[in-house]
Parts: sequence; C-alpha cells; structure tokens
Amino acid sequence: MGARAWLLGDAVRRILADAPLPPATWTSVARRAAVVTVCFLAGAVLGDLHAGVLAAFGALQVGLFEAALPFRALVRLQLLLLVCCTASVLVGLLIGGTWWAVVAIAALAYVFGASSGVSATAMTVGISSLALGVIFAGSPAASPAEAVTSAAYVAIGIVVQSLAWIVVWKAERRRFVGHAIANKLRTDVRLLHAPAVDISGMVKTHTQVDVAQAVISSAGFDEPTDHRCRVVLSATMEATRAIVAWMVLDSTSERDRLALGLRLRRQIHLLEGRRSRGAGEPDAAPTPAVGAAVQRLEHAVRSEEHTSELQSRLHLVCRLLLEKK
Repeated sequence: MGARAWLLGDAVRRILADAPLPPATWTSVARRAAVVTVCFLAGAVLGDLHAGVLAAFGALQVGLFEAALPFRALVRLQLLLLVCCTASVLVGLLIGGTWWAVVAIAALAYVFGASSGVSATAMTVGISSLALGVIFAGSPAASPAEAVTSAAYVAIGIVVQSLAWIVVWKAERRRFVGHAIANKLRTDVRLLHAPAVDISGMVKTHTQVDVAQAVISSAGFDEPTDHRCRVVLSATMEATRAIVAWMVLDSTSERDRLALGLRLRRQIHLLEGRRSRGAGEPDAAPTPAVGAAVQRLEHAVRSEEHTSELQSRLHLVCRLLLEKK
C-alpha cells in the first residue's frame, strides 16, 4: 500500500510538472467564482432560480481569457462582450431545436475560427458567444417574450461581472503582469527540479517569456512603469541563461538546485504580492555567475515592489488632501 501511494504521488507530481501554468491570478478566479455564486443565491432568494442560472451563465463568460488592458480598452471589451453574448443567446433561443440552429452555430464557429488569431479580444468574444450559442440553441425554441427575458437575465450577469472586474481594474492589471513574470520564474524552478536541462523545459521557458512580453505590451502602462516591468523580465531571462549554463557545464548537486529554487520562489511570491518566510536570508550561490544573475533579479524585483508601494502611498495621501479641501 505504501509503494502504491508513493507511485500515485509521484505520478501526480509529474502531471503537475508538465501541466501548463494558469494565466489567471487567484484573485481573478475568486472574483469570478464569487459573482457566479451571488447570481445563484440571488435567484434562490428571489424565488426565481431559473433567472439566477441564466445570470450565472452570463457571469461565466466574462474574463475567460485574462488580459492586462488599459481602462478604455477594457470597457470596450466588456461592451462588445455584452452585445455579442446577448445577441447570441437571443438568436439561440429563438431558433433552438430547429435545423436553423445548426446553420447558425456553424456560421458562428467559422467567424470565431477566422478571427481567433487576430487578437485576444476577438478570441474572448468569439469563445463566449460560441459557448452561449451552442448551449441555448440546443434548448427548445422559446417565444419572443421568453427569449428577450432570458437574454436580459444573461446580460445582467455579464454586467455584474464586468463591473466587478472594472472596479478592481487598476490593482488587477498590476497583479496580472506580476503573475505573468512569476510564471516565467516558475519555469526556471521546474528546470532546477529536473535532473538535466531538456528541450521541452527550454521551450516552456521561452514561451513564458513571449507571454510576459505580450502582457506588458498590452497593459498600456506609463513609460516608467513599463520600463521597470521590462527590467524585471530581462533579469529573469539573464538568470535563466546563467542557470542553464551552470546545469549544463557543471556537476550540479540536488542540494544546490533546491536552494536556488527556494530563492527563485521568494521572488515569485514578491511578484505576486505575497510575503515569503526568510525573504531576507542571504543564500550562497553555486557559482559567481549564477549568484550575480540572481542578485540582479532580486534587486529588480525589490525596486519594482518598493516603487509600487511608494506610488500607492502617494496616491492615498493626495486623495486625502483633496478630500480635506
């Protein structure tokens, strides 16, 4: 029994090690889940669970693909989602259960497939509209009044979820960028946990670099903030090169790799706004090159963290002064 449990645990660890890293932050996941739960509870309390389920369907479509966007771009995305998803539900209910539903879903799938590679916005709107279209076109056809009422409940769920996203937009955008860079460091930790550097690990590392660069570019930060984010990402890339060279050229011990992995995990926690125990403990580096690269990474992360805290405090002080006036 002990051997079976060990084999099962080892298999789970291997699956988790090869699983793709989640792009969404935990706060974003919790926010969406909370809004969906509120929709269900509101329907139950008001005695109309059907309306609550429809609103929950709408709330589920917002934020399927997280993106760091400027405020105006985010609002445009939410409005586009609202219009397209509501129209998809309305049409799906009106032609549900008929052969027209097959034609409409095929046309919607073609439009989504043709536009999915254009931008993240097109992919988000396309997947959400297609999902709702397939769900509601499979139900029996409804009367025009019932279709409009159901589409309105779905629209309410979309609006509530969109408002919840917009309210925390500024903090969530910064967290999302930090999470993207932290995912890049997680691939480095995975490299350290492997007995040797392999091609698949390097591909995952470079893929996360591309993802983080795309997120920073789409965030629309001011020039100083954008520069700081890119400096941190560049420091992670330098650390990767030093780590790979060390693992390939030197006889690395498991103890050194685990110790270096702990240092990288501390930076992951800082990038995601979490505190890590022993963050200030100095650790010996396996080689001078790796030590210098990791120190530059730690300095870049600390600089970004302190600058963000200073900006938040200045913003709070200015707001209090304006309120007093």
